[in-house]
Amino acid sequence: MTYKIMDIINTRRLGLIEKEDGASTVWRLPVEMLHQIFIHCLPNTDHLKVSPNMAPILLTRICRRWREIAMDMPGLWCRLFVKVRSDHEDWEQAALWYGLWLQRSQGLPLSLSIYSLPSEAAKLQNLLQPYTTQISSLLLLSENAAIAAEFPFEDLPGLQDLTLSWRDNYRNVTNFARSISRLPCALRNLKLKRITVNPFESLSTCSVWTNLTSVEIMIYQAHESLDLLNLCPNLSSLNIGLGVEVVQPLKACMHTNLQYLSIWSSTWVRYPPGDLFNALTLPSLRILEAYYVGWPHEDFKAFLARSTHPSESLIFGAGMTVTDEEQAEYRALIPSLEVKWRNYLV
Repeated sequence: MTYKIMDIINTRRLGLIEKEDGASTVWRLPVEMLHQIFIHCLPNTDHLKVSPNMAPILLTRICRRWREIAMDMPGLWCRLFVKVRSDHEDWEQAALWYGLWLQRSQGLPLSLSIYSLPSEAAKLQNLLQPYTTQISSLLLLSENAAIAAEFPFEDLPGLQDLTLSWRDNYRNVTNFARSISRLPCALRNLKLKRITVNPFESLSTCSVWTNLTSVEIMIYQAHESLDLLNLCPNLSSLNIGLGVEVVQPLKACMHTNLQYLSIWSSTWVRYPPGDLFNALTLPSLRILEAYYVGWPHEDFKAFLARSTHPSESLIFGAGMTVTDEEQAEYRALIPSLEVKWRNYLV
């Protein structure tokens, strides 16, 4: 729908020039209606790219009135994808566009997706420096984890959502722990994508965990998932990947606030989830998803039985083997339970 609207705007752009007699129907549209049209013209993506052929920049090229209205709508300019370029001339031009875009946000909270190499950290900091207090959501992409060590997280007091993603597994845990320790206390949602934290103990002294309500993480040892839950008393959502089988006994752990749990493995983990569920009590759990893991049927039934708040959904994904008889027993235990199947990992 968005692209269809943009095609129409592109086709008629030259015809929608401001007329002195005000005869143009588009010219007479109320500002409030244009606001709604402009919002629906935005691409259906989390972060917008700077492009003269896409909204919101395209909207500023239609006519003078549209330009004035679009430039005075800070909500159009609050989401941005930034790619820090190594070429000096290319970056100067790009930085000019990024700066104009961010200025038009007029102080509203910003959601940014940034791709940068560690060598370009100075360019990135110079660009963001005037807007550090506005950044509430940040997706930081790079070839490796060194970018996180250089990023000034401590200068983002309003940061609530942070996603870190890079291509190689992070081995320099000391530097990574230093980065995590600099995260602001306002942070509530933390996603570490394609990152295996080993050992998790190196991050356990960071105070940021206390206030988190949502975490996505890949850890190496199953017992460290219990350590994570103990560190995050306010956690309501956990998406966790397990690395290897249990190598030490698991201590009992109760978490009273967790409502959503997604558990998965990059390889087939034959029995850790069974031991994990024996140790876990999650009285508020509503939704459980599982991918590429396995557990003893009776152990899992016992886990469900310990939930004082009946779970609503049990979602089995790729790599799972659960018989119809076992599903029936789960439903018998919790009559309101909805069992679903999903073939992909979210």
